[in-house]
Amino acid sequence: MSLLESLKDWLVRMDYAWKNASLWLLRRLLFKPIGDPAQVRKLLVFRTGSMGDNLCAFPALDALRKHFAQAELHLLTRTGGQGRVGTLDLLRPGILAGLVDYEGMSFRALGRRLKAEGFDLFVQLPQVDAPWWRQARDLLAARLWGIPSAFGWRVSTTYFLPRHQERHRRFPNETDRLLGILAREGVPIPPERDYLLGVFDPGMQHVQRLADSLRPKGEPMLALAIGSKIQRNKWPLKYFQKVAAHFIERGFVVLVVGGPEDEAEAARLAQLSPVVSFCGRLKPLESALLMHLCDLVISNDTGPMHLAYAVGTPVLGIFSSREYPGKWFPPKSRFNRALRSEGIPCAMCAFRDCPDQNNFCMKRIYPARVIAEAEQILREGRP
Repeated sequence: MSLLESLKDWLVRMDYAWKNASLWLLRRLLFKPIGDPAQVRKLLVFRTGSMGDNLCAFPALDALRKHFAQAELHLLTRTGGQGRVGTLDLLRPGILAGLVDYEGMSFRALGRRLKAEGFDLFVQLPQVDAPWWRQARDLLAARLWGIPSAFGWRVSTTYFLPRHQERHRRFPNETDRLLGILAREGVPIPPERDYLLGVFDPGMQHVQRLADSLRPKGEPMLALAIGSKIQRNKWPLKYFQKVAAHFIERGFVVLVVGGPEDEAEAARLAQLSPVVSFCGRLKPLESALLMHLCDLVISNDTGPMHLAYAVGTPVLGIFSSREYPGKWFPPKSRFNRALRSEGIPCAMCAFRDCPDQNNFCMKRIYPARVIAEAEQILREGRP
């Protein structure tokens, strides 16, 4: 590393250091130490986000409920509408004792509600890019709500010298990042990741029957997740078509999974290849079980990708270069792979839509590369 790069690295490390040191100091000044975990009777976890964000946080919920085994576990979140409530429905029954949805609620009304609940401990599982000022605000809010003990605040991502960080820093995936925050507080991390999903409930047997009808001779199945809430994260549809055609020729049944917003593109893909679309036809938990029955899922950076690895299916994730590498990658394993273009001049743009509509970083990941990686995963066999 050159002298200039070393200086940049020092500046980046100092940027993270002062922000996290100040959050640590604020917490020490305002909250009491936790003491004996058995004394915590009512625990409030603060986590917001969409399906993928919540899924990544579920192993952290599992670690908290095991460490504070005597406590009721409550979740503070902003559901943003019925769709995000459905995300929480993925959890197995009995995990949460209560849900506080602050959507449309004033700060004062929320404060009255939380004070009335009498929580002993507040744990924030911050979004990966939550800035210092927002976390400091939430820290002060937790104290105003009268909760005596709290932890969880940590700046994990800044956009100071982003290109240097992209080249030289290593970012853990979101599940490992959140578990790392808990580990710093002395919360034991279970050796196996449990995503707490209610996928294997007897009421889901109809999905097994559906899968059996798709492959009467026991044919292998491949699922494609072609959608994303961010346009920049979408791999070209014609590339997915080439991948689908390759595996259909190999004797695979190829499915497309996603929400109602993906139906139109799935229909276009079905015109090009004989794929079976379930976009908008299944609830998230049903999609999760269907992907569990597949041999591989090839996915954009989107909620179904997280569902797939959460149920133990090998995942090949395709990522744009708009964000730091690693943050939303599937967990590291010989069965999971992540593809991202390197050396892109416009990397770290953070745009939701490509300014020139070219989406160059995604187009640089060619179908032949995806097919080769997928074949390698399939040769390894699933765990």
